[in-house]
Amino acid sequence: AAAAVGAFHAAYFQVAHTPRPAIHRPPSAIHRSRPIICADAIIEPDALMRELNSVPCFAILLEEEDKLYGTDDGATLVYTTLSDAQRVLAQLADTYDGVKARAQPVSLGAVARRAGLLPDDVVAEADESAAPATLVASPTELRNARQLCGAPRDARKPPGVPVFHVGAVRWRLPSGDEEELWPLFFRHDDVLELREKTPDAADADVQASTLDAVVAGLLGGAPDVAARPLLCAPLESVEFMRAAANSEEAS
Repeated sequence: AAAAVGAFHAAYFQVAHTPRPAIHRPPSAIHRSRPIICADAIIEPDALMRELNSVPCFAILLEEEDKLYGTDDGATLVYTTLSDAQRVLAQLADTYDGVKARAQPVSLGAVARRAGLLPDDVVAEADESAAPATLVASPTELRNARQLCGAPRDARKPPGVPVFHVGAVRWRLPSGDEEELWPLFFRHDDVLELREKTPDAADADVQASTLDAVVAGLLGGAPDVAARPLLCAPLESVEFMRAAANSEEAS
């Protein structure tokens, strides 16, 4: 049991802290955080950006037009799960005969400011001419979040990107040491697996929040959980990135 817990924790920890150069960052989306002081923040902007950069999201590249698929007003649509991007690709293929499109990886950090996740003063040197971005929440995970919260769908309010957690967890690091972390998952099934494989989380209630609320709480000094956050990307997205990196190395 201990070995299973260690392997599970190590998989997510390595995902969050291993550089993935295969994540595409268009020149217009490249930026770096500048040294600023958020008086009430419990996480430095650089550390927050590292967490956001650890999460692969997916835009859709229309290859013949050499542009990213988006809304009528010019916002790039960025999907938080690979399965949702693949679903949209299938819909495009059914709707437009002969369309050439593919999932284009982009880190969450690369679009965070353009999607309204971060205040303007937290991220500097972004290209102001870059198109805005819209983070598309998974319909499946929105349903899961509503069921957890017991909240009906409010068509008047744009839904946030749901994240799921069980609070602070004693996390086994690859070194064998333990640290209290706050793992946040983009899929409900993933947090259920965490609870199943982590003894001290077995009886914890699964909670739902939104990515923007978590970021605002961290920067504003009022997080839901007083522990270092660990953004846990869906493993299907991570496997996609690994396969792309291996293919790139082989070529």
